[in-house]
Amino acid sequence: MMRETRSAMWGRSYLALLVAVAAFLFIDSPTHGQESVYVWIEGQDPVSEDVSPHGWYNSVNRGQLSEGDWISHYDSERAGEVAYEIDIPADGEYRFWLRANPSGSEIQYRIDGGDWEPVDMSDPIDQINIAADGALDHRFIAWLDMGTLELDEGSYRIAFRFEGGVSNSGAIDCFLLTLDPAFVPRGSAKPAERTGEAAPGFFAWEPDAWNPERVSPLDLRHLNEGTAGESGFVRREENRFVLGDGAPVRFWAVQADGLQDIARSRQAWWAERLAAYGVNLVRSGGTAFFEEWMQGDREAFEQRLDNYHAMVAALKDAGIYVYINHLFWHTHTTVTLPTAVFPG
Repeated sequence: MMRETRSAMWGRSYLALLVAVAAFLFIDSPTHGQESVYVWIEGQDPVSEDVSPHGWYNSVNRGQLSEGDWISHYDSERAGEVAYEIDIPADGEYRFWLRANPSGSEIQYRIDGGDWEPVDMSDPIDQINIAADGALDHRFIAWLDMGTLELDEGSYRIAFRFEGGVSNSGAIDCFLLTLDPAFVPRGSAKPAERTGEAAPGFFAWEPDAWNPERVSPLDLRHLNEGTAGESGFVRREENRFVLGDGAPVRFWAVQADGLQDIARSRQAWWAERLAAYGVNLVRSGGTAFFEEWMQGDREAFEQRLDNYHAMVAALKDAGIYVYINHLFWHTHTTVTLPTAVFPG
């Protein structure tokens, strides 16, 4: 948590100025050695496929796709399946990224004939609408963080299954296995790839994406406490807030309801990123707790509560406090609870 030292006040007051000159401070940090080892597979190049292409579903802006194509399935009568053979060049822990359509789709995957595992669609990254006519339906593309795989050098078979969602629909543009833990995807670009594109009179600005593994001169994490609440509860003294040890503090907050339902690894990643931007307080809603409890869906309630605890823990580790906003005004959120709970 930020203490009101002179340096902290300067950091807060002049953040806008720092952002404005970021172009002159950031330095691209190319990866070296094992970090540059990766496997990139095009979706349209499976070794086996059992899919039903659909004219409307395939009517997309192919300029947004890797190599200008994808593989897709759209058939309400049956599931679709594709499989790929990959060659891993070296032993190691590989980060697994999938670029697919996360909208209206349910995808499963398995490796070498193992159990089918669901692909987590809760936190799509760099999601864009690629409908050829610009319509807002469910023709999208985004990157999905599939976690890490401990793989030995050699050949593997990765299969994907499209079943559920809208007409069992699904599409894969490409997927990536990389030894670089700090890689963050950007469009259809491969690791370390740059487009060089720029408007007339401007230069191409394509720095490495933010990640917690690399040091930035604009990182404001040091202004927060090592762990939120490490010296005790925040309290009010006259017209100001102070930390547990009495040090004055100011809060710079963001609304972050979306952190509740994403994967734990992504919660931690976002907490670190928010802290790097100078955030020290997150406001998060809780209306859904009341809905699920009053409707008797205790399993959903417990799962949401567990996710909430994980979110708070991740933010705490980044020196960020949490304000639990338990109620919303009725004009903002549809409330279906008894009037005894929400009168008026």
